[in-house]
Amino acid sequence: MYTRELTAPPEKIIQDGKPVFGSFSAAPDRLDISDITNHFHDLPLLPVFSNFRIRATLSFSFLTDAYIGIVELLDVKYYCFAEVILWNRQTGKRHSYRSVFGMRRLLSKNLNKAICSTYMQNRYVRVGWDRKKKRMSLYFNVKGDSTKPSFTGAFLLKSDSPDYAELFSVTPAPTKKKCAATLCGAGAIKGSLTNITSGAFHKCTEEESSGLFVYRRAYYKLRSKLEELTATGTVNGQKLSFHIAASSISATDSATYNENVLYTDSDITPLPPVKITHPFGIEGKWIIQDTESMIDLFFEPISVNHRIDSMLILRSDYHVMYGMFSGDLKTKDGTVIHLKDFPGIVRKQSLRM
Repeated sequence: MYTRELTAPPEKIIQDGKPVFGSFSAAPDRLDISDITNHFHDLPLLPVFSNFRIRATLSFSFLTDAYIGIVELLDVKYYCFAEVILWNRQTGKRHSYRSVFGMRRLLSKNLNKAICSTYMQNRYVRVGWDRKKKRMSLYFNVKGDSTKPSFTGAFLLKSDSPDYAELFSVTPAPTKKKCAATLCGAGAIKGSLTNITSGAFHKCTEEESSGLFVYRRAYYKLRSKLEELTATGTVNGQKLSFHIAASSISATDSATYNENVLYTDSDITPLPPVKITHPFGIEGKWIIQDTESMIDLFFEPISVNHRIDSMLILRSDYHVMYGMFSGDLKTKDGTVIHLKDFPGIVRKQSLRM
């Protein structure tokens, strides 16, 4: 059966100008990959030209008894945005709120303590963490309009809870000259979500609610593609979350280096690379399988958020879908977990920059 060794994290991701590849049981102090040397083999070009291709993304998915949602922050140095998407789990109705910014630093490289926030008055988003206090928080306050309500949400994810787990990965992107560094953590959350327009207040308890975050900093090609699947919830009284990604910067040797992971409470199962197909179209059923008999899933969308953005040389085609996963997952000890209508979010993105 597939396995991938988890080791202690390095002090720095880049050492002597080269990335330290592997899967690690914790994260270093900083998420910084800009110190790679020999970007262009032996050509005497400044690293700034290559570092301009570094992109940072932070997503936080959450599930409560009433809503499922995702908050995403993107930092491309000259272009940043923040987006909040909520789906009502009973009706499938979607509400999305997006803010675009110019040149600024949005996401911190400090993994010990930081606050990443936007400052638009009608679309405020803040994600903060403090590893010493073992906590990560998410807060957003988004103002609606005549077609969508206003929401405010506040969630707390504690890294010292018994069902919390995290995995840090450094992978070639796609060769060893460049790298992608990803921190993924999941566990129970508590907090509240309020529909300000209707006055509906939803209290989120740790027994009913869970969250999963993915913070990635990577070298991207001028044209890149990404397919990412995240799900978090409870199965048979056990917290279960998984993160699966396949992209144009995935490592050439993806069996050795990838960021796919399954969490069952605090147990970590590294997952193999997968083949994602959508024979019924992007907005139809997705099929997710591997060659190690650990992943055999399909995803059926319920609600789709699709947008196309163009700004100067930047163009993105972006799908974010809420739906249900069904099928089987196998843990590292051989236990098969059967999923039926397990809520999750998938993203498919094509980006030119």
